Amino acid sequence: MFINCTIELVKIVDYVTGSGSQADRDGLRDHLDTGCESCSERLTLMQGLHSSAETREPQMITGDPLLDIQELHFAGVRSVASLARRRVYESESKVCIDIQQQESEDGSLTLEGQVLIRGGDLDEVSGAKVALLQSGQVIMESEADVVGDFSLTNVLPGTYDLTITATTVGVSIRDIEL
Repeated sequence: MFINCTIELVKIVDYVTGSGSQADRDGLRDHLDTGCESCSERLTLMQGLHSSAETREPQMITGDPLLDIQELHFAGVRSVASLARRRVYESESKVCIDIQQQESEDGSLTLEGQVLIRGGDLDEVSGAKVALLQSGQVIMESEADVVGDFSLTNVLPGTYDLTITATTVGVSIRDIEL
């Protein structure tokens, strides 16, 4: 029970988060050393809330294919055609991932894509981590820009998993054949 103490809760929150002045934190520490049970209980509660907020990982959901098409692209009249593939994945109607795959002359691939979060704002996709994995090992990584665009270049053909981790949600797409 939090009674008989004049210390404001905001002082305890500042102490837990490292905010406020050093003098205020020292003053609260001295007060706690006097044995105030009310403040000790509030401190324990706030530390538990603060640590669980810091360690919360984004929810990881599975991406399901919505669209997978292939078409030939011609760069010019005398050029060789290259195969392009477009894939769209959706995760629980929350996240949409649009990936376009193009083959380079050396046989490697370039993946360009965009991450969109339904009902989210651009801050949620900006800086999202995009990782291409093979047998659980990260092969290459990229970061989404301010509108959710990302690019992975010089990808060798094979079977991969793709993970995208934004601030509030993560998406895993398994066994993509490139």
